[in-house]
Amino acid sequence: MRAALLFVLVAASSACVTPTTLRADARGLSRVVLVSLHGTRDLGIVDTAPGPMALGDGIGEDAIGVLDGDTEGFLDGLFDDVVPLRAALAHKSYDLLPEALPPEDWTQVDRATAVDIDNPRVNEAMAAVARALDADAAVVVRHQWWLSRERYELVRYVSLYDRCSILVVDRDGAVVWRQTVMSRAPTRMMWGAQLTLGLGGVDVMNEARQLARETARQAYTELSEALKALPLPASPPASVQTREPPPPLSAPGAPE
Repeated sequence: MRAALLFVLVAASSACVTPTTLRADARGLSRVVLVSLHGTRDLGIVDTAPGPMALGDGIGEDAIGVLDGDTEGFLDGLFDDVVPLRAALAHKSYDLLPEALPPEDWTQVDRATAVDIDNPRVNEAMAAVARALDADAAVVVRHQWWLSRERYELVRYVSLYDRCSILVVDRDGAVVWRQTVMSRAPTRMMWGAQLTLGLGGVDVMNEARQLARETARQAYTELSEALKALPLPASPPASVQTREPPPPLSAPGAPE
């Protein structure tokens, strides 16, 4: 029975995996615009019946708020110029981005759209925003957080996970980078006794928020390493790099 359950869990998780796309020209992108930073609103507890923190905990709302700066730093470390989310919101093209449903499952920064990265219309919609802001590409970052435990008796071995996905679409509608990474942070408390007896609830919630941010930072590190592992674009020859116009040609000498 245990082996069968393990097989079902592995099969279910494998079905959610999206193949990675990381084109060589992703390293050459210079100006990008962030069009969505969003995450799951609530945590769920995996491999167990719903518990006190399974619904309505609002962990994602707090985590996504503090991740605004972390995400900006993550993108700044990869690209020369990052157009902020607030600038994208000002353009009419932003309204064409498909929303992840149901919307109440997601929380986002600046009341932006939680973009559905699996929607068939998402590539062209993101490209339209990139063109409107004269950017090379548009970027969506999504976090999916949940709790998992190893035992059913007491929640003694609990870890918080983050399935972090990035989607980068260039101004022509081509996917240049799509990748999902998994990060994990073990809890530092005996949550079983606290949840069962109703003790330390505030401390548990605070730790969950801290771990959500910790897993996001881990994911950003892994994603950064993946992009930076690509070779830098070849530099053009010096003659092409010169932007100064060539000197005017000398007038031909008078015939003798």
